Amino acid sequence: MVTVFLEGQIAAGLERQWQLKVRTVADALRAIHANTGHFLGTVIKHKNHYVVMVDGQPLENTTSLYKKVKKSIHLIPIIAGAIVYWPAIKAMIAFLGKYWVAYAGWSAGTQLLVAALIVIGGYALISYGIHLLVESIMGKDDPNTVSTTSYVFRGPENVTEQGMPVPIAYGRLMAGSKVISVSLSSADKSNDSFIREGLKFSATSTNLKEGGAMVTREIL
Repeated sequence: MVTVFLEGQIAAGLERQWQLKVRTVADALRAIHANTGHFLGTVIKHKNHYVVMVDGQPLENTTSLYKKVKKSIHLIPIIAGAIVYWPAIKAMIAFLGKYWVAYAGWSAGTQLLVAALIVIGGYALISYGIHLLVESIMGKDDPNTVSTTSYVFRGPENVTEQGMPVPIAYGRLMAGSKVISVSLSSADKSNDSFIREGLKFSATSTNLKEGGAMVTREIL
């Protein structure tokens, strides 16, 4: 089980902590939306950047949305231009200090500025990835997608052709069906079985005009 924590405005009206049997961040977002019906619409409307922490580490890029999660996911909205998530900046500073030690001419203030810019850029990229993911999950008829969802980057999912993606559903569903194939077979089984069930046979035989013998039948 993975524990998903929702922080800030994104958790308004929702439970802040979720226990879900999921493998990735993308699966977690789908599961929460399936259980609430409006979660992804809320994500779109806020139009914020997001800090996504997986097992205590910030995501590096959009492909990380599909990496396996071991224990926890934190989804933290951050308004662009406002306060940036400090632990992520500290981690970036540590990264700079480890790999750029040969270039010690940098001042601490410069390192902080560069780290902040890198982290903010990463947030924008992750946020963009989340929005693309949201667009792919929500259907055309969803009321939250009337003025927000675009299929420019990717069309709606197709489940009627071989090899196309099939959506994964969570929870109790009321779903229709699609006819995959129809077949019809016919055979001649008229062997007087319907007559034999209601008739009694005698041992008397007679010859037909065409030749051969027939068994005379007496009705019970």
